[in-house]
Amino acid sequence: MDSIAQTTPRAGDWPWHKVLYELAEAGWTISALAARHKRNRTIYSHIRRRPMPKAQAEIAAAIGLSPLAIWPTRYEVDGKPVSTVAWLRARGLPVVAGCRGYQPRKRAAEREIAPLERDQ
Repeated sequence: MDSIAQTTPRAGDWPWHKVLYELAEAGWTISALAARHKRNRTIYSHIRRRPMPKAQAEIAAAIGLSPLAIWPTRYEVDGKPVSTVAWLRARGLPVVAGCRGYQPRKRAAEREIAPLERDQ
């Protein structure tokens, strides 16, 4: 990665009302998009709170743009999605147990302690 890409500030994510406006301009609604992809329509509203790369890609395809153009903070410069857990932690937001990569810390009383072997 070159130094220009690292130092160039990227614009923030689009506000949700702009995403809905662009969908409407393209002739789509959230309900129609959900029916097309056989999803529950609430999955798209969760995009406002946390990254969901598959659903983001479906919305971006309906609008005719790449997901990186709509949600630049959720993608690396090369176009790969940022980990949801890393994205949430970077913003100080709580990580829910349903996120991939989430592993709750065990309390000391719950940890398994391996028996020690004595050297002879």
